Parts: sequence; C-alpha cells; structure tokens
Amino acid sequence: MPSLRSVPEYTTILAQVFSPCGQYYAAGTVEGQVAVWKVSQLVARGEVDRGKELAKWKMGDGVYSMVGTERYLVVGGREEVRGWDWDSVSGGEAVGESDWQIELRGKGEVNSMVIVKEGGTEGRLVLGMGDNNVYVVDLETREIVRVLSGHTGYVHSVSCGRGEGERTVVSGGEDGTVRLWDIRQGEAVHTLIPGEKAELARPRLGKHVSAVALSQDWLACGGGPRLSLWHLKSLAVAAPLPPTDQEVKSVSFHDEVVMVGCRGRTLFQANFSGEVTAEVVVSSSVVYSIAHMEQPSILCVAGSSSNIDICAPSYNYKDVTIRFPVE
Repeated sequence: MPSLRSVPEYTTILAQVFSPCGQYYAAGTVEGQVAVWKVSQLVARGEVDRGKELAKWKMGDGVYSMVGTERYLVVGGREEVRGWDWDSVSGGEAVGESDWQIELRGKGEVNSMVIVKEGGTEGRLVLGMGDNNVYVVDLETREIVRVLSGHTGYVHSVSCGRGEGERTVVSGGEDGTVRLWDIRQGEAVHTLIPGEKAELARPRLGKHVSAVALSQDWLACGGGPRLSLWHLKSLAVAAPLPPTDQEVKSVSFHDEVVMVGCRGRTLFQANFSGEVTAEVVVSSSVVYSIAHMEQPSILCVAGSSSNIDICAPSYNYKDVTIRFPVE
C-alpha cells in the first residue's frame, strides 16, 4: 500500500530558490527534504527526464526558507540555518552534512530569509524568525551582528530593496505590522498597519501580514488585509492588488508586474495600477512560494502539494508540472 506521502496533497513546499549562476534550482519541504534540479533540464521541452532531480537529502525537522549565494545553497530550518556548497549538491552523488551551520536555539523557525550586500565579503543574511525578531547575520563570520526588535508576533516574511535601497529591509508579521528597517541603524524607520486601512481590512481573514516584497520604489504587502502596493517615498497606498477575497501567502516583483500567490489554485499577475494582467491556474490549493529568473526565463510556483508548476519561457502560461521526489 503506498504511503500518504506519495499523495501530492500530503506534502508542502514552503521554499525554493535558483542559484545565482542560473544553473540550478532547489526546493524544500516542511518534512525537511531538499532536492536540486538542473535548470537546463527543467526548460528542455521533450526531455524524457525533465523533472528528474540531481540530488535529494534530508535536513532536520523542516525547510522553511531558502536563498542562494554564489557559492552556497542556504537553507533555513527550525532553530538553524545550514549551507551546502552548490558543487557538492549538483554532482549527482550522495549529499552529506552541510558545509556550515548557524545555530539559533530558542528562536523558532527561520520563516524567511534575504541576502543584502552590506558588510562582509559575502554580504549579510537577514532572517525573519518565529521569536518575533529579525536577525542580521554576517555571512563571512556567520555571527549575528544585529537584532531588529519590534514585532509582537512571529515574522512571516522579509525582503530588501535593490540598488541604492538595498540597505532597507521590510518585514511583515503576525502582529499585523509592516516594518521598514535601516539595517545600518538597526531600528525601524517606519511602521505600517495595512489592516487599519478601510479599503484593505478583511477582518474575517485576520490582521496578519504574511507576504512582503520591495522593489526600488515600491512596497507590496498583504495577508489577512488585502494585498496592496505602497509608494516608498510617500508611504501611501498606490493601489489595491488581487485577489479581493483570498488570503495572500507570497508576493514578488518582476519588472513592472506584481506576482501574487494565495489560497486558491491561481497565481495572479497585476500591473502597478492593480489591474490583473494574467491568471495562471496552478496545482497547489495554496501558493506559498514564487521563484523566478530571467536567463533562462523560468518561473516556478510551489505550495501545498508535491507538485511544482513551471512557467517557461512565458510567465503567463504553465508549461509543465514536475513532482518533488518525496520518499
């Protein structure tokens, strides 16, 4: 008799990432399983082994977040962050212990991570944690260099700006607040509460902010409150975004488009006026993670199943669905 794990809906994927070199794609499950694929194989139509992974292994109790540096696949789990050299997980051989580990005892799950190029040769890792704090870790020394406190509920999501705005980090929490931080100052410079805006409040869904994203001039945030686009300079709502009546779980900017994952089997894409430009039907009933890159053009959508939907080369259409290799 097959195990329940072989049923797609009994697996949840919260994290996925592309390597900065563009050659590899990784994803992880809440059961702690990690897998890596070769991107060229994922976009190769007609390839017999299109969805066949290069490597898979088990890490701790769960995978909640992922980022990639030039050298390492960085994985956030429960009370720890681990790093594997991309070369060691892409050679088709068995994957061993991580190359390094950061212990975060008593701090809960690493719900979200982002890398900023501030300080240290490797940059700094910003962690949104289950103990209500945001931590800044030097990737060279792997030591916590700053604690950003202020949230009164656990931190769901973190993001950072680009270019001149990269020193700005945004976090969204269970407490319903969105906090903008200057990581050099180590304090919140602005606090927003989307649920207090009449046009955004959805009390039946809650006040929590589960998804945030920054671009150079814009902030997108939502969760219980309706997803919305804010102008960073004026801190005013520029436009409400789709969906109107579903809880938002993930958001990402791509050029002049906002991509939105939520409850419901749809990935929404909208322009900065809030108009829907595309709706992609996806496999998972909840979309927890959106990952994309430009060269080659590929978008991966994952969530409350072992199915991963691939949109390539157009983000507007699902090209193929692969399955996470659940054991």
